[in-house]
Amino acid sequence: EAIPISQTRLGPYMMELRLIASVLFGLRPASPAMERCLIEEIQRRHKYRYPRIKDGSSQPRGPLGTVWYVINADWLRQWNQFSKGKEGVTELGKIDNNMLLSEEGILSLKQGLHWKQDFELLEPLAWSALQAWHDGGPPITRSVVPFNPSKTDKHNSVSYSPARPSLMNTLDEYEIELYPLFVTVFLCDTASKGEPRPFQQYVPLSRYLPLEELVDKLCEGLGRDTSKPPHCRLWMMDNTGASLGRSATSPCKADDSLGWILDLDLTISDERNNRGVQPSKDENNISLMLEVRNEKDGTWPRTRLKMALEAGKESGENSEESEPALGDGIVGLYNMGNTCYLNSSIQCLSHTPVIRDYFTSKAYLHDINATNPLGYKGHLAQAFAHLVNS
Repeated sequence: EAIPISQTRLGPYMMELRLIASVLFGLRPASPAMERCLIEEIQRRHKYRYPRIKDGSSQPRGPLGTVWYVINADWLRQWNQFSKGKEGVTELGKIDNNMLLSEEGILSLKQGLHWKQDFELLEPLAWSALQAWHDGGPPITRSVVPFNPSKTDKHNSVSYSPARPSLMNTLDEYEIELYPLFVTVFLCDTASKGEPRPFQQYVPLSRYLPLEELVDKLCEGLGRDTSKPPHCRLWMMDNTGASLGRSATSPCKADDSLGWILDLDLTISDERNNRGVQPSKDENNISLMLEVRNEKDGTWPRTRLKMALEAGKESGENSEESEPALGDGIVGLYNMGNTCYLNSSIQCLSHTPVIRDYFTSKAYLHDINATNPLGYKGHLAQAFAHLVNS
């Protein structure tokens, strides 16, 4: 049995070294009891850093933007038994969060899950430690958002983990959003000449945070300076992804045949309600377009395209002949050293409909051969599926 750290003179220093080795470098502790000791220390520090009540507001999960990980409650219960040294629990399998996910092939949770019964919430460092020691996944992250108990969304059920009743009378409350939307984002910039092109798929979008939060994250990923407004603007696209050269104007879309420009100070729910858009059965069937302003002349690519098309119509030119061809795949893998050839191959595979659907529908799980001594026991397939779904 492990000696309590507090009983040794070098206890605090040894704890720091063990946390660095076990969490940052992924070295598994020598005993299950030490695993438990380190996880409890991580949780203690997290609770000390983020007090439950601060400045008159309830923050049981930390301030706005704090990231938490969702984990299978059954697996965590087994780990608790394992780390306590219970008889009969000598081996522990990998973390398996697949039973928490919906059938849509993305990291959206099933409806009707119950906290403590079906899933638990872990601090980021606690998840990193357990995942490094026991492997498995996939990692499911959720963020803390401001929550007003008196305000509900008429189109959505409860999307937060349960809060304590004693905290419901506080001025503000911050809780984890378990059920964000997952949207497809297209990119419109000077290179695309004002047309939308594939950018990112299954991007988590909060129902309760202003759209500016999403735009800032997307622009930061592009290396844009978010301190120079307006640097980007966001469009709501129709389900067909029509462009100016392919679609006739519609009276219900005042801004463009493509869709309309969103108010970044509002939430996606408020924008849809203001426009009278009825939610579809598939809430994740939302396409947005990020339009990046030209840094050289300050013009918007979409506006320039519209002006060019109107000028072409006046001169009798056929704009359809010059319409650029657009792909339907997702790109965006960073090269690490000389991985450009590997990245190209991976992106080609992810753009192949048959292969993409095979992994996004989770059909590959039925074909994994974990007993083949010459294979990789499904590790490679699971890694590729995670990449395609992310």
